[in-house]
Amino acid sequence: MIWDLNIRIFHLMLIITIIISIISGKFSYFYIHEISGITLFLLILFRIYWGFFGGYYSKFKNFNLNKNSLLNYFKNKEKKYFGHNPLGSLSIFSIFVLILLTSLSGMFSSDDIFYDGPFVKLAPQLVGIFTNIHDILHYFLYLLIILHLSAVSYYQFFLKEKIINQMIDGKSKDKNFIQKDYPSKKNGYALLVLILIFSGPSIFYYLTNIWN
Repeated sequence: MIWDLNIRIFHLMLIITIIISIISGKFSYFYIHEISGITLFLLILFRIYWGFFGGYYSKFKNFNLNKNSLLNYFKNKEKKYFGHNPLGSLSIFSIFVLILLTSLSGMFSSDDIFYDGPFVKLAPQLVGIFTNIHDILHYFLYLLIILHLSAVSYYQFFLKEKIINQMIDGKSKDKNFIQKDYPSKKNGYALLVLILIFSGPSIFYYLTNIWN
């Protein structure tokens, strides 16, 4: 098992929430967009936690992300990597950082007409700056997502490495795959946290609307 259940569910939740966020932002469903933004922020916080306490291939320290690893990757593309290769690690980290910054800036943003972010009142003098940052960052996030999907397609369909299959069933079909530690005892608790992250913002807004 290369990807534990938490990583696979996290990945699915991330995909669903990003799609909801893009559609809701495009068609000005601001409150749905806000819920999806908060959910994305919480999902990345969970992934940061799992990057330190998850399984071997989920931990950031095993991401092969340093200058030498990147240079060696481009010099020797025949080398096999289990988990994320150096370029994939860079892509994942970049996407995580952009999601955090985009969602956080969105919480301080306003369109000055129909919608104010949940933290607008905390820094009203900076709302314009945060709104501009949010508008700019989401285009960079789109670009990284397109590059990521292109790379995944290349490895899946041209190099036949079946990385999509791995993210679905968690298993590596490579005969040279070496099983490392697997966080089975932590799975139940982490999975509960994931479910709460995914449903929490919606429940919060539902209860808030009832009380108001």
